Amino acid sequence: MSYLVQLRSFLDVYRAGSISKAANQLGISQPAVSSHVHSLESLTGSVLFTRRSHGVIPTAEADELARHIGHNLDAIEAKLTLMRGRRKKISGVVTIIGPAELLWAKSAKLFSPVVHNELRFKLLTGDRKKYMQA
Repeated sequence: MSYLVQLRSFLDVYRAGSISKAANQLGISQPAVSSHVHSLESLTGSVLFTRRSHGVIPTAEADELARHIGHNLDAIEAKLTLMRGRRKKISGVVTIIGPAELLWAKSAKLFSPVVHNELRFKLLTGDRKKYMQA
């Protein structure tokens, strides 16, 4: 059985020092993260955190587990993210026609989120009718 979800939850709780903060980072409910940690504690037969009113304190077993899995789990997630990113790449040419002043003022803000894709931009200044007739 795979315990990757439980290990990810454990590592986020370990790093955040709080089950609710880890749940926020993971985008899942606090009871789900708590359940993941309990499941891992059952599997290992060790208490991994001492619960406090404002967070958790890792035990020596938690320190050891985090030290052994942290880098590897982060590397796996980074590789999966990279692979997902490659699949979603878009390419082509985007033609934008508009007044020169507007394009100059807005282009950096408009294009910065998509520059990493394989898109080429063609900026044409002037009236759209001029380019549509050609």
